[in-house]
Amino acid sequence: MYFRILNDESSGELTYLLADLSAREAVLIDPHGRDLPVLAALLAERELRLRWVLRTHQHDAIQVKEAVLLERLGAPLVQGDALDKIAGLQQSMMLPFGDELIRVRATPGHTPYCLSYGWRDRFFCGGLLAVTACPHQPRPGAPEALWDSVTQQIFSMPDETLLFAGHERRARAVSTVLEQRRWHPFFSGLTRDEFLAQIAFTAPIFFEERQMSNDSQNVKKVIPIAAAEPDEVMVSLYAAHQKIYPRSVKGVFTNWRWITVWITQIMFYGLPWIDWGQRQAVLFDLGVRRFYIFGLVLYPQDLIYMTGLLVISALSLFLFTAVAGRLWCGYACPQTVYTEIFLWVEKLVEGDRAARIRRDEAGMSAEKIGRKTAKHFLWLLIAVWTGFTFVGYFAPIKDLAADILSNNLSAWGYFWVLFYGFATYGNAGFMREQVCKHMCPYARFQSAMFDKDTLIVTYDAERGEPRGARSKKADPSKLNLGACVDCSLCVQVCPTGIDIRNGLQYECIGCGACADVCDTVMDKVGYPRGLVKYSTENAMKNGWTAKQTLRHVFRPRIVVYTSILLAIVVAIFVSLAMRTQFKVNVVRDRGVMARVVEAGKTENVYRLQVMNATESDQHYKFTVTGLPNLVITSETTFKVESTKAITVPVRVQAPFGVAEPGSHEIHFEIESLDSPGKLSEKSTFIIPK
Repeated sequence: MYFRILNDESSGELTYLLADLSAREAVLIDPHGRDLPVLAALLAERELRLRWVLRTHQHDAIQVKEAVLLERLGAPLVQGDALDKIAGLQQSMMLPFGDELIRVRATPGHTPYCLSYGWRDRFFCGGLLAVTACPHQPRPGAPEALWDSVTQQIFSMPDETLLFAGHERRARAVSTVLEQRRWHPFFSGLTRDEFLAQIAFTAPIFFEERQMSNDSQNVKKVIPIAAAEPDEVMVSLYAAHQKIYPRSVKGVFTNWRWITVWITQIMFYGLPWIDWGQRQAVLFDLGVRRFYIFGLVLYPQDLIYMTGLLVISALSLFLFTAVAGRLWCGYACPQTVYTEIFLWVEKLVEGDRAARIRRDEAGMSAEKIGRKTAKHFLWLLIAVWTGFTFVGYFAPIKDLAADILSNNLSAWGYFWVLFYGFATYGNAGFMREQVCKHMCPYARFQSAMFDKDTLIVTYDAERGEPRGARSKKADPSKLNLGACVDCSLCVQVCPTGIDIRNGLQYECIGCGACADVCDTVMDKVGYPRGLVKYSTENAMKNGWTAKQTLRHVFRPRIVVYTSILLAIVVAIFVSLAMRTQFKVNVVRDRGVMARVVEAGKTENVYRLQVMNATESDQHYKFTVTGLPNLVITSETTFKVESTKAITVPVRVQAPFGVAEPGSHEIHFEIESLDSPGKLSEKSTFIIPK
């Protein structure tokens, strides 16, 4: 993409050039006829085809020939009093260029036919916010409509939305919705009546200066736009992070999300307290290098099973993502789960979204300090308990609790409990969506796992556009409106603060909150549900039913993923079922070479390392084969305590002349006498010359 701002320093008027460089298509917003040579040169420089000429407003009484001049650019001219001349615009209110879309909104006020244009996270509103600073008009043409356009449309957008003006006396092109809502001199803190009164008694700022200049010179000075360097983005689009206040919502997907919260947290907080025999049921004891998972005991030698578990987790993630997008992120990811819990606490203490916003914007008070303190105390309580529970998976949790209560816990123990506690406190209480948007790599490579048959949260633009407010009894077809009432609730409930109506975005975690709240709105206005829903790109394009959509979701790619995943799961479970409950390693005694003993027999000495993987004492017996008349002259049976390992010296003798001098292969057969299981280990028997 290419985005450029052009500024006429004499008038403060701004022109915007947007271009899709891959498609070589461009859009001009608020160009001026006097600058046609400059604009034509800019388009020719990058070999761009002009797709649309967009005007936020026009002053026909002053700029009589402006529209005629702009038509020379050779692209359709879109302006408020000529919408019916643009084929198809009234049906869609969406203007395509390349792979991009521009949303058109009617925002009367500065003039009766003002338009504004939305593109990605930017909103081009012309002279809407420059209440008395227009060089061609001293006051708004329709003050009542201006108040409605600003307060109901612009100020309802997300706080971080970038606003681009049509003219600015101080050449400041960009602002944010939050900044204008808080500090605009004509809208911030005023009622509608106070605004209208202020407009009526406020002298125009720029108009008088322009009149004096024209009276003295009686000549209109034409100053072409000077394109500033560098050629690419002309303005810093960085905006400081604005806090997101997710609105509470009820619905099917929200219920499922809370079900997963309850299931995961009951498992997480409950498992360490379950006993299995004389030990903790689930314990990853790094000190003795053993993992206990109910009746299963894993040793470092069982690393293959941990590898298999990681492979299963990765393939499961690929499978679920290919089927339904970021299901893990939206429903079961720890970041999502703990953010939901912390938001529930925040709502419990501080109230819902509107109350939290008002409290944060208000000055300090005893009530505010009290509520904030209570909230952070509960957050810290949950966070520290989470850290304690997490450490309890790696050290016996009952011993850990006793050590904390008696103040006998080591410094490292306290460190890890507080480390994971404060990590939970920071991530779920403060960073929240920033973890999903900027720290989690999954958001970045998810597009590689999506295709046109992946179920994702989708806005039905064909049904919803053109969006706009209306009464419940109004017929949207007569008002030339779609089903979307432009209430912005889908933005308010989104935990990452995006507008799903702008299409799929990497910040979307697929939680379905926007679908729930949109269904609620559709119920209230009497429209069918499903304006925002889980669907696929192909389903939206072809108008498939739910059954047709699901039939295409289970495509060959899904069958392959599922087959591989099932094969690995079956292989691991079969391996675990066939796994012997003890392990043996045979090592020749390096301190004792092959030697000749009484009666001319040859003797070799070995060390058998036997590990009992069960949780009960076991007795083992071993024999040796490979050469005729091999005899074990040491003990052939021994006992190994539960989950212990011992080393047993074994002496093996062979008669004289049983084989030629050299190295000969033999096998030790080890059998458990208390449980099923038998192993054979290979070694060598050396006969000296």
